[in-house]
Order: sequence, then structure tokens, then C-alpha cells
Amino acid sequence: MTCYQCACLYCVRNCELEVQYITIGELPDGVECCFFCDECKRYTGDPQMKSQWRPSCPDQIIARKRIEREAFLQRKKLTIIKGGPYDGH
Repeated sequence: MTCYQCACLYCVRNCELEVQYITIGELPDGVECCFFCDECKRYTGDPQMKSQWRPSCPDQIIARKRIEREAFLQRKKLTIIKGGPYDGH
């Protein structure tokens, strides 16, 4: 996808979401997919299309794999500091 920083990029409701970003059964029952990317000029690169790029969306559901990836990257930044007042009790 070329819609970087768009709210639809990692949303489970996005029908254009690539398979590696979604887990089977993650979309709740009764929730329909969105096709906002189909008509977006940022997605297709066609200047004739309208821009449907979204900085936020009230119906957005972030994919679990995206959340896990972000958590993994944040945990990599952590460092353990040895020493301190902890005495083991």
C-alpha cells in the first residue's frame, strides 16, 4: 500500500489490507469492510481521483499483528539497568 500514515493502513476493516497484517477471525461479526482506498489518489497515484486519505477514523480497528509489531519495537528499545536499591526481598 502507498497510503502511509493513513488511518486505513493497518485497520482490520480495510478490504485492501495485505494478508500478512491480519489474523483470521479478527474482524468482529457483523462488521463490514471499507473500500475507501479504491477511489483514493494517494493509493492509485491517479491525480483524477479524489483524496480519501484519513488522519483518523472513528470506526478504525487496529490489526493485532500491527499492535504486536509496535510492542516488539518498543520492547527492543528497553534496557535493563543493573544495580540499584533492590535487595531481593
